[in-house]
Amino acid sequence: ADNNNHFKIPDIKGIKDQNIKILTVDADPVALFAPSHIVKKAGYVVLFALNALECIDSARVNQPDLLLMHVLLPDIEGPALGR
Repeated sequence: ADNNNHFKIPDIKGIKDQNIKILTVDADPVALFAPSHIVKKAGYVVLFALNALECIDSARVNQPDLLLMHVLLPDIEGPALGR
């Protein structure tokens, strides 16, 4: 059995051809590595932020298609940041 199946990101028809940008946010740089590595390996553009201010700045500049973040950030809770 292939133990990596649960880490695969689905390939939605044509989506990888559109340079989909995913912004990952976590105060711990080490915690960013695993999900970011998986997303990048799947062919998506990965952006990083270590706090809410970096996230907001990056989102304004880069217009990400998806936001992956830790629920509890030191400067703001994830759900509030998502709004």
